[in-house]
Amino acid sequence: MMNADVRGPEDFEAAFATAKQRNAQGLFDLGGGLSFTYRSRITALAASSRLPAMYPIREYLDAGGLMSYEV
Repeated sequence: MMNADVRGPEDFEAAFATAKQRNAQGLFDLGGGLSFTYRSRITALAASSRLPAMYPIREYLDAGGLMSYEV
């Protein structure tokens, strides 16, 4: 399990590069203000990195995400 230290949108590319370098098998997005605000960018980076991702709510799917765990 890898925990990416993302404090702002400028950290997204580095986090995905590190995930790829460490052979991450997927992304589990816990949500939050930063993640929700940049959901289109995050889902695009996950797709371009070929990293399966799960998101907290449906709006991420509308932005291109793979699946959501909303209850």
